[in-house]
Amino acid sequence: MAEDARCGGCDCVPNEDGCECREVACVACGARDHIYNMEHALKDDCDWAYIPFSDKLDGFYCPSCFGADDCEEEQREDYEDYFE
Repeated sequence: MAEDARCGGCDCVPNEDGCECREVACVACGARDHIYNMEHALKDDCDWAYIPFSDKLDGFYCPSCFGADDCEEEQREDYEDYFE
């Protein structure tokens, strides 16, 4: 695959961690889906591309769990503390 070739599954340029069509599990209910279908407190953050995948793994939520009991706000605070 060429360096700037896009993934056929999600049209993203894969990096060393894979791409947005990689499956992850919801940390609340365990449901599995592609990253592009999951939610994360930092997904809309401009630093998303620079956060190591291993640090993102513990923060994916399915759409039905994301926002329940303000869990995304807690996740954001945890990550902000980690990157300060």
